[in-house]
Amino acid sequence: MKLLLVTWRDAISNHAGWEKLATIAKQDAEVVRSVGWELKRTSGRQGKLTLVASVSGEDGSQDVTIPLGWIVKEQELAPK
Repeated sequence: MKLLLVTWRDAISNHAGWEKLATIAKQDAEVVRSVGWELKRTSGRQGKLTLVASVSGEDGSQDVTIPLGWIVKEQELAPK
């Protein structure tokens, strides 16, 4: 598995109630940085990357699955 630093843009909602449409229109996707071990990557139009922060034997924790189209940058932090 590769250890990666992934910069990606996540969906965002800042409002729980009614808000002016002009205010909502100013929202932008949130920039997120995640570090984790690459568990799975699928390709194609619906491709996704799954990272896990911790691995012990056959178990993993703190997983995140990111659509490939949301990824801005990937950096490998440790060799395979």
